Order: sequence, then structure tokens, then C-alpha cells
Amino acid sequence: MVQIEKTIRSGLAAGERFPRQIPEKNDTGMPLPGTEDEGHGLDYFFDLKVGHEDILLGNRYLCRDGSLLFVGPSGVGKSSAGVQMDVSWALGIEAFGIAPVKPMRILTIQAENDDGDLSEMVKGVIGGMRLTAEDRQMIGERTRYISDCWNTGDRFIAKLDARLAAFKPDIIQIDPLNGFLGADPKDVERLMKFCREGLNPLLKKHHCGLVVAHHTPKLNFRDSSKWRVFEWMYAGGGTADLTNWARAYLVIDPVTDYPDTFRFNRRQARGKNRLERSRWQSGL
Repeated sequence: MVQIEKTIRSGLAAGERFPRQIPEKNDTGMPLPGTEDEGHGLDYFFDLKVGHEDILLGNRYLCRDGSLLFVGPSGVGKSSAGVQMDVSWALGIEAFGIAPVKPMRILTIQAENDDGDLSEMVKGVIGGMRLTAEDRQMIGERTRYISDCWNTGDRFIAKLDARLAAFKPDIIQIDPLNGFLGADPKDVERLMKFCREGLNPLLKKHHCGLVVAHHTPKLNFRDSSKWRVFEWMYAGGGTADLTNWARAYLVIDPVTDYPDTFRFNRRQARGKNRLERSRWQSGL
């Protein structure tokens, strides 16, 4: 053991790098005990070639294994906007200023809308975008919508694992978080068990990205016209650790003086701290 420690110290002193050990994982995607990644010195990341093949949306706005929190008030049209994102990204075109790197396979699990609601949304989006029959066929092949109004918590995670294995999407969309969490979003212990111990391993295991629709707190007549980036990051209801967990944020804000017009506020990525905005005129 002493000799091993001396070898490690001498290697570090000489600036040698140790090859990255890929941890073995169990069937939930979690590293097996004793096989966790032991990490690297910072010089390793200086020479690291960032894999662009892992980018899904924008300039590393959302990558595989990462999560995006999509926040807005109830009834503002998050589900309709979600349909437009799925339609657009399945075709490989941008939605609300966010462009995919390629046509995406998207699995959406939702608990808010019946088939009639979804029919109206899809007809509105496809008609408004003036898509062709060929476009519709591509969308049908690359998207899968599942309505689930009964599985929450651990049961939902187990079902999601099987659904991901069957469809193999690039992106999962969950609409909404509160429909599947099975707990109060202010309960930090149960929220993080769901997100960090439940969702994160599935993203690693199936190597996909995640978009989670979430609600703001109850209406409090707040004036958000001058909000800064960190204020938008905490727009969602519940514990602040939800913001710490997500990599990126997209918040819908109704424009008071223009009915059916919405402002999209997005934070580019963790660490970049940049706020970008786009507008959406609802045609539904």
C-alpha cells in the first residue's frame, strides 16, 4: 500500500495523467460500489476534447444526461408549447430560438391532457407551421406520447426505465413534474430522491436528455418585467434545490399588454449565466 501511494505521488509530481476509469454500473445506471470515478486533476480538463456528439439542443444548452426545467403558470400553454417543441425538434428545426443538432427522437409522458386536448394542440401546431404529409410521417416516427395518470414516485421511475429501453429517445419530456413526483415539491428530501436518485441514473443509463414541465407558485401578482437571470431561475414552485439540480431553464412569462403573447426566458447553461429571450404568439 505504501509503495502504491509513493507511485501515485511521484506520478502526480511529474505531471503524469492516469487513464480515466469507466465505473461499472448496475441495471439502474448507478456505479457499483468500489467502481466510482475517482476524478482527475484540473489539467485533465484543459486538454479534454468536448464531445459534440453529446449535444442535443443549442450550444450545449442541453446535452445527453442533462435536464431542462420548463416553467410557467398553470393554463399559460406549457403543454401546447411542449407539443411545438416536440414537433419542431423531431424535424430538426428550432423552436422558440432553440435549435436541435439533428432530428430528435422524443418520448413524452404526460398527465394533464386527454386525447381531445392533444388533438387540438397537434392540429394547431402542425396547421400553424404549414407542415406537409411527409413532415407528419416523420413526426409520427420520431415521437411517442404516453398518458400516465396513476404512476408516481418509484413506480413512475420503474415504468420510465422500461419505456426508455423500448423507444430509445434522444429526449424525454415529462409533463408536469408534480404529476409524477408523488410528493410536495417543497419536500427537498423526496424531491431530490426522485430527481437525483431516480431520474439522473436513467438519463445516464439511456444516454438521453430530459425536459421537465413545472408550475410556478400560486399567482402572487408579481412584476417580473425587470427580473434578472437568477430570479427567473427560481420561478418554479417548491424547494430551491430543484434549480440546483437542473442544467438549463426555460420560463414562460405572459406579456400583460398583449393577449396570447408570451415571453420565453432561458438560461443558456449552468456556468454561463446568460439570459436570452424570445416571444411566442399563440395561434391555438
